[in-house]
Amino acid sequence: MLRYCIILALCALFVQGCVPHTIVYAPPVEIRHTPDLNGAIRLACSSGTATAAVVAYRKPYYYAVTARHVIRGVDWLMADGQVAKVEAMSVDSDVALIRFKSLKTYTVYPLRRPELGQACWLVGWPWPGRIVNRGWISRVRGPSIWHNAGGANGCSGGPVLSAKGELLGIVTSYLVERDIGWIIPSRNVYNSLGRAVSAQEVAHLMALVPK
Repeated sequence: MLRYCIILALCALFVQGCVPHTIVYAPPVEIRHTPDLNGAIRLACSSGTATAAVVAYRKPYYYAVTARHVIRGVDWLMADGQVAKVEAMSVDSDVALIRFKSLKTYTVYPLRRPELGQACWLVGWPWPGRIVNRGWISRVRGPSIWHNAGGANGCSGGPVLSAKGELLGIVTSYLVERDIGWIIPSRNVYNSLGRAVSAQEVAHLMALVPK
């Protein structure tokens, strides 16, 4: 009996050594607070609901970035209850820029390059209300940024934030079966807008791009 146990144990060690290990990145420290959510706004349009992240203010307009796929071809668009205008849509990335007027004061998110293992918060406005999910950045490779902070219909275009309330990127898609979400990192967002928006209109935004 002992001989069979030893043989089974050796087989288990052999199999374990042949299987590639998956590295799971967890937030390095416990962070108990939630970043400022005031810059994540709800979008409503003829195709449903979505989310946007405020990135600039030039009186009297707020500018917000969102996902192109949620507002392309819509008949009407509202940002937090206010009429919004599509300012530009990137031709090569899932990025769009909108602007709107409001009497409210919104947080303008500063930018930060996402880092592997970094804690993050996803903010979105699926029906019937806002959600806030916490996770971490699990893969950083060029324009392909993965996270595990969840998602739902209506979160597209919403911000993924650092603990300090910096914009790491915007939500573009989510694979429920594997608990993997994709974001477009902030630098790519602004590089896309730089090719789509006139320099006179929002050139100041490009100065915020993290190097």
